[in-house]
Amino acid sequence: MAVTAVAREVLRDFNKLEAEGRAYDASSNASKIAPDPRVLREFAFKRKQIALSAILKLKRTLPPSDWAGLDSYINSQYRLGIHSIASASK
Repeated sequence: MAVTAVAREVLRDFNKLEAEGRAYDASSNASKIAPDPRVLREFAFKRKQIALSAILKLKRTLPPSDWAGLDSYINSQYRLGIHSIASASK
């Protein structure tokens, strides 16, 4: 339950940020001005902030053994799967 609630919150936050990014991109394109690198860095910072916030919420919500299992899975099997998909697409 805790994982689902955090995941939904993260998806909502990422979708909101993506909409803001698309709006900024559209306004830059409409005005024919290159996007400001500072603004792009702010978007990247906000994405990292959303992800780190979710990690902290999960750490606080899950029992230590559940967190350890999730962390172990993400940092081993899940990452290997992502790596193999990325390597296969090159």
